[in-house]
Amino acid sequence: MGPNRLDPNLIPLFFFCAAAGAIVGSLVGAILLRAGAEFAENLQIKFGDAFLTVFLASLANGAVAVLIGVAYGAASPPAEFRRVAFICCYPLSFLIQSVIISARHNLSFWKGLRISFYIALIWVVLLIAVAIVVIPILYLMGGLHR
Repeated sequence: MGPNRLDPNLIPLFFFCAAAGAIVGSLVGAILLRAGAEFAENLQIKFGDAFLTVFLASLANGAVAVLIGVAYGAASPPAEFRRVAFICCYPLSFLIQSVIISARHNLSFWKGLRISFYIALIWVVLLIAVAIVVIPILYLMGGLHR
């Protein structure tokens, strides 16, 4: 078996981890969708509806990423294209998420876009808060010294 071959015994583990990751990611995404909808539009979304919305958006974004990956593999372009292809996935996934939010909750596209923007803003705030907590701890433990 070559270095890039997947061990067939690990395939069930891969599917289990992928399913667990999708569920956990959708749970976190549902919480953020509810918060973003509340902040952006003063809209109360039930947790189950938010979970399904995030799960569908994840499936759609995953399908688009696979299509871009297949197109990349078929074209076998230079290495710079790989970065460009993945950078293009971010705004595209943002728009897909906005469309799915709008369609599932009977909102205009612009309201769905606004909710998606608030979700992204919440992510940024959470990442900054984690960095504010983690960086001093790492520094005090000696993890940031050279």
